[in-house]
Amino acid sequence: NVLFMVAGKDKALRVSEERMSVAVESAQLVLWEWDIAKDTVWSTDEGLKVFGFEPGEPIDHATLGGRVHPDDRAMRSAAIQHALAGGSYESEFRVILPDGSVRWMAARGRRHSQGVDGASLRVLGVSMDVTRQKQAAAEAQLQREELAHLSRVAALSTLPGSLAHELNQPLTSILSNAQAGQRFMAQDPPDLVELRGILADIVRADRRAGEIIW
Repeated sequence: NVLFMVAGKDKALRVSEERMSVAVESAQLVLWEWDIAKDTVWSTDEGLKVFGFEPGEPIDHATLGGRVHPDDRAMRSAAIQHALAGGSYESEFRVILPDGSVRWMAARGRRHSQGVDGASLRVLGVSMDVTRQKQAAAEAQLQREELAHLSRVAALSTLPGSLAHELNQPLTSILSNAQAGQRFMAQDPPDLVELRGILADIVRADRRAGEIIW
C-alpha cells in the first residue's frame, strides 16, 4: 500500500509538472530562480536564449544584470531589493543581446526561503518577452501623434478662408463709412454731427476686426 501511494504521488507530480510545462510554453513564460547564497541563476533553456545565453551556460546575478539596459538597471535593482525585503518583485526593463538587438522583458517574482533560519534564500519568478506589445504601443502612439498633426494642419488650412469671411463684415463697414465721411466732408459746410457718428462706427468696426485677428 505504501508503494502504491508513493507511485500515485509520483504520477500526480509528473502530471502536474507536465501541465505546468504546457501552461508555461503556451503563455511564452520564462521560469527563473536566483539562489542568493550560491549566487547562481537558473532558467529554462528557452529562458536562457531569450536573454542571449547558451543552454546550460552558468549565470550569476551580475552576469544577468549586465545584459540589462544601463538606463533600466537602477529601476530593476530597486525592484529586486523590494523583493528581498519581503515584497513582490515587479519590473519591466530592456535587455541588450550580444548581437546588439534590444528586447523588452516583464518580470514578476517573490522571495522564498527554506529552513527555519531561512538560510536557503531564493527569488523565484517568471519573465515574458513583451517587445511586440511595446512596439505596438509605440506605433499606436505615433499614429495618434500623426493624426493630431494632420488635424492641426487641416484646421490651419481652413483658417485663411474662415478668417477672411469673419473680417469681411467689419472691413466692409469701415470702407462704407469712410466713403460716407468723404461725402460729408465735401459739403459746405461739413456736417460735423454725421461725421462724428461715422468716425465712431469706423472705430467700432476696427475693434471688431482686431478681436477677430487676435
